[in-house]
Amino acid sequence: MLRHARGESGQALPLALVALAIGALLVAPFLTHAGVSVIAARHDDQAIADGYATDAGIEWALWRLAANPALTSSATYTQLPVQPTPVAINDGAFPTTELRRVASAGATHSYDVRSQRNARAITARIKAAPGGVTVVSWQVD
Repeated sequence: MLRHARGESGQALPLALVALAIGALLVAPFLTHAGVSVIAARHDDQAIADGYATDAGIEWALWRLAANPALTSSATYTQLPVQPTPVAINDGAFPTTELRRVASAGATHSYDVRSQRNARAITARIKAAPGGVTVVSWQVD
């Protein structure tokens, strides 16, 4: 028969097992959350890079319009007026950037510019005149 030393009640093992069980219950969800967060961060990183790239596509079209306010007379979207575009941006292909003329009034021309890479897209309404280029509206899809 085992005898306890004076002042010891033999509770250490059950308390250690309870602490181990509680720890196991808490660690598993924490590790799952950490793994999901890493995957989400990668996805967010790509979405941010695509957003900046599509913004660069719009800026590229603005630069082209500043150089030639009557860049195209096409009423349908076409990539030709903004060609040649840079090859790459933000570790990926330059976004598809298209331009169409919406209206003209004298030397002022209105355009819609659409830039898209992966699931990110921006559409902007632009007014271009010999005096400069003005962004009228901006829509992020």
